[in-house]
Amino acid sequence: MGKKKERPEAEGYNYMDTYGDLVTLLLTFFVLLYAFSSTDEAKWQMLVEAFTGSPPSSAVAIELSPINIGAETFTENTSGTSSESNQGDGLTNGSSQITSQEQINEDFDELYEKIQGYIQNNDLGYALVVEKLEDMIIIRVLDGVLFESGSADIIQGENMVLEDIGRMFSSSQSIIKQIDVEGHTDNVPIKNARYEDNWDLSAKRATNVVRYIHERYPIPWEKFGTAGYAEYKPIAENNTPEGRQQNRRVNFILERAVISDLKN
Repeated sequence: MGKKKERPEAEGYNYMDTYGDLVTLLLTFFVLLYAFSSTDEAKWQMLVEAFTGSPPSSAVAIELSPINIGAETFTENTSGTSSESNQGDGLTNGSSQITSQEQINEDFDELYEKIQGYIQNNDLGYALVVEKLEDMIIIRVLDGVLFESGSADIIQGENMVLEDIGRMFSSSQSIIKQIDVEGHTDNVPIKNARYEDNWDLSAKRATNVVRYIHERYPIPWEKFGTAGYAEYKPIAENNTPEGRQQNRRVNFILERAVISDLKN
C-alpha cells in the first residue's frame, strides 16, 4: 500500500487572506473616520502618503467641517441676531472665539472700559456713572435721562442713551451671564391713578427698560432680571434736592459669564 500523499501545508488556510482583507478594510475605515473628525494640513498629508506612498504635492485637500458632538458655540452675525452652531469648542464674542475664563475676564474688562469711554466721549458724566467690581459692572442712569418725573414711560424719540446701552449689551452678551435692572426713587410719596406708590413706580420703570431693550436687540429674556426698591436703597440723603435726584435712578448690574455655564 502506497504512502498517502500529504497535502501542502498552505492548503486549508485560505481564509487568512479574507481575514487579512477584512482587517485592512476596517483599518482604512477607522483612519478615514479619524481624518474626517479632525482634518488639518498635517493629518491630510499623512493620509495621502499612507495611500500613495508620496507627499501630496499635487493633491487637492477638501476642507471638512469638524465633527464635535455636543460642543456648542454661540455666534453673532452682522445683522445683530444671534445664532447657535456646532462648529467648535469655544464661545464667540464678535469675531473672536472664547476658549477660556481668562478671555471672558479680559473681554469683560474691555466692556467696562468701553462704557467708560462712551460716557467720557459723549460728556454724559452728569447722567451716567459706571463702576466695576470683581465680577460685576454697575451702571447708574440718573434722573431725567430715561423718564420724566413721576412717570415710568420711557422718553421716546431722543433717548439715544438707552439705545446705545442696549447695543453694547447685545454685542457683548456672550460674556454677560445676567443683566439685572433695578428701579429706585426718592422718598417723596406718589399715589395717582397710574401708580399705587413708589414701589409700583420703581418696579414698572425697571420692567419698561427691559422691554425696551429686548424689543430692539436680540438678548434672550432669561438673561434679564428686574427689581423695584422704591426709596429704600438710597445712595444719598433725601433731605436735599441734589440728594433726591441721585436717588431717582435706574441701575444696570451686569454679571460676568462663567465659561462652564455657557458650555452647558
